[in-house]
This record gives sequence, structure tokens and C-alpha cells, in this order.
Amino acid sequence: MKKAGNLLKYVFLIVCSFVSIFPFYWMIVGATNTSNEIAQGKLLPGSHLMQNIQDLFRQYPIGLVMWNSIKIASVTMFLSLLVTSMAAFGFEKFQTRKSEWIYTM
Repeated sequence: MKKAGNLLKYVFLIVCSFVSIFPFYWMIVGATNTSNEIAQGKLLPGSHLMQNIQDLFRQYPIGLVMWNSIKIASVTMFLSLLVTSMAAFGFEKFQTRKSEWIYTM
């Protein structure tokens, strides 16, 4: 019985690992194939990586895209730190019977 439980745990972990890793693998494979090969579901890396990178830089303003991403991530991080710091201070300063439960949640 214990071996069956261990087997189920390992099967579950293997499935979760596959589900977690497959999108990253698909992204790498997609970067190396043409659009038609991606649409056909080709699962092996191709030889079009450099052409795809050149097309990316030719068609999109990558510098502007990266700068916008950095700005959004910075503002989000700052606001998140500000709000969570104030909430932590409030929980520590004004303790009630339910504050530990709320803080845990």
C-alpha cells in the first residue's frame, strides 16, 4: 500500500514537472522554427533562430518595448513594497485578537 502511494506521488510530481517545463520548451522551439512549423505543432528545434531574431528587431521597436516593461515593473514593485510595508506596520502596531489570523491569510 505504501509503495502505491509513493508511486502516485511520483507520477503526480512527474506530470506537474512536465506541465511546468513544457511552456518554456515550447517557447525555445518556437523561436527556432518558422510560423508554419509552429502551427503544424513541430516539437523539435529548427534552424531559423537568427532569421527570427532579425525579423523581430526589424518589425518591432524592441528598445522601447523593454523600456516600457522596465518602467511598469519598477512602478509596480515600488507600489507593492509601499503598500505591503504599511500593512505590515499596521498589523504590528495595532494588534487585535484576529490580527494574527488575518496576517497569516
